[in-house]
Amino acid sequence: MSFQRRNIATMDGYVPGEQVNSADVIKLNTNENPYPPSPTVTATLKEIDSAFLRRYPSPTAEPFREAAARCHGISVDNIVPTNGGDELLRLVLTTFAEPGESVAVTRPTYSLYRVLTEIQANPLHEIALEDTWDLPENFVRQLMDAGAKLCILVNPHAPTGKLLSVATLSEIASNFDGLLLVDEAYVDFVDPAREHDAVPLAIERDNVLLLRTLSKGYSLAGLRFGYGIGSAELIHPILYKTRDSYNTDYIAQQLAAAAMQSREYAENIWEKVREAREKLAEALRQLGFSVTPSQANFLLTTLPDGHCAKRLYQQLKSENILVRFFDQERLQDKLRISVGTPSENASLLAALTSRFGEPSIAYEPPRHSMSAPLRIKYVWINDHVKDCYQMKNTDRVLRGPSGALGELAIYRRLAQQGRAPSSLAMCEPVFEVLLHGDPVVHVEAAMLDTGNWLSGMEESNQWLAELQENSSKQREKAGEVPAF
Repeated sequence: MSFQRRNIATMDGYVPGEQVNSADVIKLNTNENPYPPSPTVTATLKEIDSAFLRRYPSPTAEPFREAAARCHGISVDNIVPTNGGDELLRLVLTTFAEPGESVAVTRPTYSLYRVLTEIQANPLHEIALEDTWDLPENFVRQLMDAGAKLCILVNPHAPTGKLLSVATLSEIASNFDGLLLVDEAYVDFVDPAREHDAVPLAIERDNVLLLRTLSKGYSLAGLRFGYGIGSAELIHPILYKTRDSYNTDYIAQQLAAAAMQSREYAENIWEKVREAREKLAEALRQLGFSVTPSQANFLLTTLPDGHCAKRLYQQLKSENILVRFFDQERLQDKLRISVGTPSENASLLAALTSRFGEPSIAYEPPRHSMSAPLRIKYVWINDHVKDCYQMKNTDRVLRGPSGALGELAIYRRLAQQGRAPSSLAMCEPVFEVLLHGDPVVHVEAAMLDTGNWLSGMEESNQWLAELQENSSKQREKAGEVPAF
């Protein structure tokens, strides 16, 4: 005998993207940020006193709400913290939609919306996007005809990355009798030239809620922390009635607050992702793919004629490269590709080039000029991911992952500061280099795989040879090898 409710017994559950914890896998399937959280988050984690874990955390995550309020220039009364953005979706349904009331979404969209409405027994009304992935002109009319109590729009849209303007959102909200929930999981990656900011709209109107998450823009998908922004009238019942007590834990609150205080670091990361997104899109087009213009940290691509998306997904997976295939209407000939580091993108393109031919325009990772010659005290190269460690005096070894790397970035450390500059965390050093000196220096190179260290850039090959020679001489002279 089953004790499940009838609607639960008959529904399909949410199927997440593949999750693997292997350094050998290039993971471009779940739209995670390819760069690490800010150094402030890392430092905060190290400083957390475990004694506080025996006590309950702030019920309403006040440290985070205060930091987020300052970041957005709004009141804490306009913010509700949640255990990831997905919890806010569930809370909005349970707070504002009676069982049996219709919920409207677009088709296609984030598949969790259907799962949550089925759990609550809310009929789901899907409004098909145009062939261009735009909203139909009569979108609001369809909302009204469906009797929708709630409309959920992901913006930028998933899985296409298309962005609805604030003016369009305002027009929908003005003509819709229900609640408009705008899922802004990917909004941090919108081009600043768009001047997109829906926060004032959410504060001013009584039928607009924004969903924000720290998973994407702040590199904290593993933390599970999100929040809602809206008028106090909408926030209050979620915060004090339907939200689970202590829905966010003490550690998550501290790290989330630290992330919101690291806005400058985050913005630098977003710019790197945007730059890589445009370069990757162009390289894919040169290989014959059709790529939807995206304002998110992913690209929806259509394969060249005669090629099977599912087969290509499987082939890339066999080579430890994960992308997302959706076995859904209108998406079966497409792959969604998360924007990775330049190195990860280069590896993907190398795998695709072997199947689709050489692009007419070669992919090149972002480049920086060398501001001054390096003064190398010691060089050590190896094939494994290592943590930074302290060696002689105040000098530090910088190290990063081996394998398919597209960017070589070696940073000089400011010895007098006693730490690497904050930008260090944004790079993927190929070489582990013990450096001293003053200015930050970037040196970059195209990398294909572990067996092909550097390709396409003569200066980089020369540099590698010099580093290897220096390393051998220094180790021979020292008569020792650093212990890891």
